Amino acid sequence: MNEIIEYLIDEKMNDIHTSLPARIEEINYEKGTCSVVIDGKRILAGKEVNFPKLIDVKMDFKSFGSWTLQIPRKKGDKVWIGFSEIAENNISQERFSLNEPYIIGSREESYLNNSEDIVLSGKGTTILIKGNGEIEITTGANQMILNSNLKVNGNIEHSGNYTLTGNLEHTGITTHNGNLTVVGNVTASGGVAAGGISLKDHTHKYIPGDKPQTSTGGAE
Repeated sequence: MNEIIEYLIDEKMNDIHTSLPARIEEINYEKGTCSVVIDGKRILAGKEVNFPKLIDVKMDFKSFGSWTLQIPRKKGDKVWIGFSEIAENNISQERFSLNEPYIIGSREESYLNNSEDIVLSGKGTTILIKGNGEIEITTGANQMILNSNLKVNGNIEHSGNYTLTGNLEHTGITTHNGNLTVVGNVTASGGVAAGGISLKDHTHKYIPGDKPQTSTGGAE
């Protein structure tokens, strides 16, 4: 009798699951679910058998307040699958069965040896929020697009070429090392100096006539 009771208890315990290692096989992006294959075996009726393929596994999508965070899962991703104690929004007698599965995290072996920084990386792109508060962004596509107005309170140091399409309104002093080419008009409400010579207040000799004359301002 004891052997029978122990066997029944073991069978029940073998069907209680908290989390299992799995690989994503198919993804339904519209529903936010996927199907997964469990990496491992289970004991059923005293025999070692495969787990069934789990369907309608909820993706690890984060929603908080008016913000959301979506992880771009792909086929073959190694993940951990968790199981609910009861069916969502229902009263259930099930306890951590293979029903109501959901992704609880990744199980990849690419954790960086880094205890201070927040790192988002992939496709050659890295967004690094350092422990000291500094932010560093490297794009694998060698391009970053910002579809918004940009306001910077602080200094900007730029190395490389600069192309501007549109108007430029400048208040303050600019120091520029390199060539500057303007296609269009340049208007200045103040003075403009080139090579230490003021365009507004410079003087030069006016040759025509018998005697050299001096003219102030204007171009010759």
